[in-house]
Amino acid sequence: MQTLLTWKNMALAGLGIVLVVIAAVVVARQMGGAPTARLIRELQDPDDDVRQEAAKALGELGPLAKEAVPSLVAALQDSDSKVRYRALKALSKIGVAEKSAVPALTSLLQDNDRDVRYYSAKMLSKMGRDAAPALEALTRSLADRDPEIRYYVVKSLGEIGPDARSAVPALQKAARADDPRVREIAVSSIRKIDRSQVASPR
Repeated sequence: MQTLLTWKNMALAGLGIVLVVIAAVVVARQMGGAPTARLIRELQDPDDDVRQEAAKALGELGPLAKEAVPSLVAALQDSDSKVRYRALKALSKIGVAEKSAVPALTSLLQDNDRDVRYYSAKMLSKMGRDAAPALEALTRSLADRDPEIRYYVVKSLGEIGPDARSAVPALQKAARADDPRVREIAVSSIRKIDRSQVASPR
């Protein structure tokens, strides 16, 4: 028990969150992920910084923190943008494409924080047809100013497949975008949705 408390005591002593994360990972690897329950509780802490670092530490644990997935999905709706961002990254590192996260990810496509929008689109692109409920939001996000975000939005629509037919006109426009990666993925996505469709030439 004393060992499990060490990492938090280090933080309180002002030794830095980097040491906290390292200690959490080391203890988890030695004791089969025992700190996960404590970090899950930290996600409910009233202090924004504590919630941020709890999400970050869970991400550093990777697959060992799989039991934290429901709590991290809930953290996607946190009032603090850094908590939302770190929860997204943690879910990505844990490697779980959680269908229950789709409603939150859909909302985060319109987040004020660029990194939150980016990771939301990237996560949706890994969910295949499970991302179908986000179809309308993804189609709107084709207008995002950031080409890296648009790339994953377009990829998400392609991975949804035939259920994303309503997005084809917008994808045809994306196939004429300035960014070559967006153009390429748009053509690929259109073909995945409907092989009879041909992207308009630039």
